[in-house]
Amino acid sequence: AALAALDSAGLRTCADVLFLSENELVQRLDLYLSEVREVVAAAAAAVLPPPQTALQLLHASAGSPSALRTGHVKLDEHLRGGLPTGSVSELVGPAGVGKTQLCLTVAARAILDGAERGARVVYVDAEHSFSPVRLIRLLQNIGAEAHRSPEVAEQLAARLTVLRPTGWAECAEIPLHLGEVPS
Repeated sequence: AALAALDSAGLRTCADVLFLSENELVQRLDLYLSEVREVVAAAAAAVLPPPQTALQLLHASAGSPSALRTGHVKLDEHLRGGLPTGSVSELVGPAGVGKTQLCLTVAARAILDGAERGARVVYVDAEHSFSPVRLIRLLQNIGAEAHRSPEVAEQLAARLTVLRPTGWAECAEIPLHLGEVPS
């Protein structure tokens, strides 16, 4: 009965349901308050991640590194282990000092270090200097023996999304969560 009521009221998404008050839903769906609360609970459960205990969060964080190694010992020491994961890091400097190479190396290491977990990397290429051929070579050169074949390196390279903003407005719209990045 609730599904038919939702359909006839034109409420097709969870957002349609969750943005209305219980009183509005009672009126629009012609359901009892208890039925509306069940509909709201079902919609909320569909869009919210399941609750986690502190122990589950502890185990989840233990499986992922807190810093991403750059491959340069002194730089990693200076950064207290490497670049922070789950964040955006910007590298700036004069032309020809190795910014692109460092970014490609860090991206390759992130893919390789997170290969078992299916880790993904977003590479924001503001200078349009990203080279997929160089990335695949790096994956083959710094990866374990199992990653050295061109086929495996290409599969790993598919975990990197390249975004090429053309201005500040596009930079501001870059998603910070991989779930928002178009495949």
